[in-house]
Amino acid sequence: MDRILKYYDNLMARGYQNRMLNQEQLADKIIMYSSKEFIRSHYHGIMELMKHHVADLEEAVLYLEENEMNKELLSAAKAIQMIIEKELSGSYECYRILFMWKMQILKEMALQLSEMVGFSVCEDECEILFLIKNNGKALEQFLSANHKIKVDIWGSCISREIMNRNKQDIVVNKYIFKQPHLLAFEAPVPCDVPKDNSLFARRGRFAYFKNLISKLAWWRTR
Repeated sequence: MDRILKYYDNLMARGYQNRMLNQEQLADKIIMYSSKEFIRSHYHGIMELMKHHVADLEEAVLYLEENEMNKELLSAAKAIQMIIEKELSGSYECYRILFMWKMQILKEMALQLSEMVGFSVCEDECEILFLIKNNGKALEQFLSANHKIKVDIWGSCISREIMNRNKQDIVVNKYIFKQPHLLAFEAPVPCDVPKDNSLFARRGRFAYFKNLISKLAWWRTR
């Protein structure tokens, strides 16, 4: 786990967590969806879960000592599982620990809240939007006071991340990447793409092959 903590920020930023963590294990799930600070603070409890290959909350109770740190660890695990299961009907107290530690799972919660309230929500707004999600008037007031500029991007992850630096005022709407303007409107080129565990990687590879073939065809006509 020390290695994961050392590279945690890079791991999450690049989306490599699925390559190093197994969601079938409760400890790995907590690591994946919590935060670096939370993991460090609850290091011994998480290591205990790892040691016994604990898979769920009921089993976790059997191995963790009864103390405040482990109580908080189990509370976080339960809240994370609720978000994974798209369960937002619990009380504020059920999810408070996620807001308090600014956990990774808030990215998924933001997507679910966005779908629920009808406008884009960022991680920093999850707490307030959760509290007012069923209050139509409060939602209107929030939207009026926090109007965001929608930006469509035809570029790369760099241009996308520049916009994401100001999530309070800007929201990335449509995002097209790895598509040169010159080739974007050409007819699709059939090609076989090797299978990969990552849908994102498959899409990127397909776009790369399609553009490469298009370029070769264009140069042959010169």
